[in-house]
Amino acid sequence: MFSPTGRSFAATTTDGLLIYSLDENLIFNPFELGIDITPQNVEKCISRFEFMKALVMSFHLNEKPLITKAFESIPAIEIQLIVQDLPFNYLSKLLAFIAEHMEKAPHLEFDLLWCMHILDEHGLLLKDRNMSFLSVFRDLQKNVNKQYEDLGKM
Repeated sequence: MFSPTGRSFAATTTDGLLIYSLDENLIFNPFELGIDITPQNVEKCISRFEFMKALVMSFHLNEKPLITKAFESIPAIEIQLIVQDLPFNYLSKLLAFIAEHMEKAPHLEFDLLWCMHILDEHGLLLKDRNMSFLSVFRDLQKNVNKQYEDLGKM
């Protein structure tokens, strides 16, 4: 089956699911997929204070309301620990989500805390791979500047 963009396709075989893409930043972790990745289990993880697991599972499901719920349920004091343990292949999704969240949600300090801890922890890796994160950085910069201008008017 081909994707609507024509940049990737998937094939099922007796060996499993094969995905081919022209995009280098395609994230697919078949070892983490399973029947236990459900919205209900994300909610259970949140209620059990397993914030990292809830956030990663919500990224797998890729449902914006669920990602928002998992993201906003994380206490500010836990952000640094989660960022330290977050696998690098989720950084792009997380930064893109934060950029979008910053544009719509009123939690500016919370979003900036995430950005600060991500840059502190993974800044060198992000710098080395800046071309693959360029669009995300632009979105973040645009939204931070917009927030700055809006606050400056007050």
